[in-house]
Amino acid sequence: MTQPTPEYCRELLQYIPQRPDYRTWIECIAAVGNTFPESTALDLLRSRFEDETPNEHAHKLRLRLNSVNFGSLVRLAKLNGYNGNGNAVYYAAPIPQSKSEPEPLIFTDADTDSVLHNADGERIFRLAVNRMVVNKSGNNTALTHGYTNEELTLSQIATVIRQGHALCASQMVQKDDGTIHRLSSNFLQSEMILLDFDYSTKDKKIDLDTYIPVELFLEQDFAEPFAMIYTSFSSTPEWNKYRGLLPLPYLETNPERYQKILKTFIEEYKADAACSDVCRVYYGNTNATIFNLTTGETYHA
Repeated sequence: MTQPTPEYCRELLQYIPQRPDYRTWIECIAAVGNTFPESTALDLLRSRFEDETPNEHAHKLRLRLNSVNFGSLVRLAKLNGYNGNGNAVYYAAPIPQSKSEPEPLIFTDADTDSVLHNADGERIFRLAVNRMVVNKSGNNTALTHGYTNEELTLSQIATVIRQGHALCASQMVQKDDGTIHRLSSNFLQSEMILLDFDYSTKDKKIDLDTYIPVELFLEQDFAEPFAMIYTSFSSTPEWNKYRGLLPLPYLETNPERYQKILKTFIEEYKADAACSDVCRVYYGNTNATIFNLTTGETYHA
């Protein structure tokens, strides 16, 4: 097979309507994104389509379909008048596969009886809190000890965050003296996923190709599974950094399975891949803006 060139791709894109139907648009994005490096793909797509919301195509690229190849773009171009010699099969470059596709997450066997609710019907989450830490102190030693396993509702979690205290999405094993040492090997159980969205490049600058302001993130369909979104300590109006809380439908007690779930969601949402520790801790933020997506409430500092 011959690898398509960016010039040939740009030629094909000129046959696609500039405001195509949604399915055609998504196929084009996937076909280009699965064939070229992301920066090249973004330039090609923007040569034909305009962002109607900030970084719209960059975000769609990150969440593109994996099953679409370049042959789909050739086919769509032919449907819109392209009569060149390009062949959909000949130009169907294989999608790079650096690793096998992960097995889909299935929760049909989840023990939903393990989920807790209070008398008002609010879900109660089991997690760990470090109330000795306030905001981002830079003291890593303080993040190792001082945790308590707690059971909190979303509104109570919001209060903890606004008090600046550090959170761990997992509860951990207690020593005989009641203290908790934060180690991955001390994972006990978890029923939530925390994802970190900071949109940083390797040189610690904002990644404008993928950046999504928090308000725009909340408007997207993919935000629906989240129960809470809150801005992190280093967030600014110019560079929103935030975290998302995804509830699991059960209480997970197997650390290997929990890490697989965590990594799957990190990959799906293109969140910070460095935050894949099963006992990862996150600073609170006394200036946080918190969106409780279950109740519709927004908390401001």
